[in-house]
Amino acid sequence: MRRADARIGWWVLVFLVSIGTARAEDPRLALFERYNRASSGDEVKPLVSGTLARQYGALASKEEELRRVLKAQQFASYKPRVVELDDKTTFLVVEDGRSASGGREQPQAYLLSKGAGGDWTLADRFLAQSIIKTLWTATFTPAQFNQASQCSMDGQEIGPRSALAVREKDVIRISLYPFPFSQSDLDYWRQVGGLRGADAPTGSHFDDGKFVACVLTLGLDSQNGVSLFNVGREPEPGAQGSSKVWQAPKSDIVRLEIGKNRIVLDTSGQSSPRQRASASAPDARP
Repeated sequence: MRRADARIGWWVLVFLVSIGTARAEDPRLALFERYNRASSGDEVKPLVSGTLARQYGALASKEEELRRVLKAQQFASYKPRVVELDDKTTFLVVEDGRSASGGREQPQAYLLSKGAGGDWTLADRFLAQSIIKTLWTATFTPAQFNQASQCSMDGQEIGPRSALAVREKDVIRISLYPFPFSQSDLDYWRQVGGLRGADAPTGSHFDDGKFVACVLTLGLDSQNGVSLFNVGREPEPGAQGSSKVWQAPKSDIVRLEIGKNRIVLDTSGQSSPRQRASASAPDARP
C-alpha cells in the first residue's frame, strides 16, 4: 500500500510559461536570422557576447572548424518565440527546427543580452527544456523549500523534509526529498536551470542521487482544476530511468492553491497497488 498524507507549501519553479509573441520587425528576430545565416567568424563576431563570444573566439584561428560549428547549429526552417525576462535580458526559443539535412532538431533557447548602446547580442545557448525561468527572475533561499510531510510507498516511509515543485504548461511535478535543502542543493538547481556560475556547485545531495524521493504529479485543466493525480517515486540509484507510479483518485486532494511562486497542497488517502502503472521518469541529473 502507498500513502501520501501532507499539508505542504511548495515554491513552484516554472518552465518557460510566460511566452510573448514577437513581431516580424522585432530586432531580436532579425539578430537571430543574421546568426542563422552567418558563415564566417567576421560575420558572427558582432552578433555574439558572453559565453558564445568566448566559444567562437577560441575558434578565431580555425575558420574551417568555425564554419562547421556554425553550420551544425543553423536551421533550414524554424519557429521562434520570445520569453521576456527583463528589459535587458530575453530568451529566444527556437522550435520546430529542421537542419539543412532535413533532420528535426531539439528546441533551443538562446539567451539575448542588450548592451549599453541598445543593441541585442546572443550570449548563450541551451536546450529549451533545461531552462527554469523562475530561477532567472526570482530569488530563493533553501529554507523556502524546507517543510516536513508524509509519504510512504510499499511500506517504505520516505520521511520528506523538503519539496521542490516544477510547473511546465499544464503539468506540475512535486518532488518530496528526505533531506533539508542546503545552499549547495539550490545552486545545483540553478545550474540545472541554465544559470552558469563561476564554479560548479559541490556538496549537493543531488551529486550522487543516493536517496528515494516521493513524486506527486498533477495534470491541470484550463481552470487550474486537477485532471490527473499520480504518486510515484524517482528511480533508485542504478535504475534504468523508469519509476513505479500509482494513479490516485482526485478526491484525495483536499486543498490545492496555486500562487505566483508557491503551491499549497493537502492530500489524504491511500491508493491500492492494483492501480499501479508503468511510466517513464527522468534521471536525477541534468
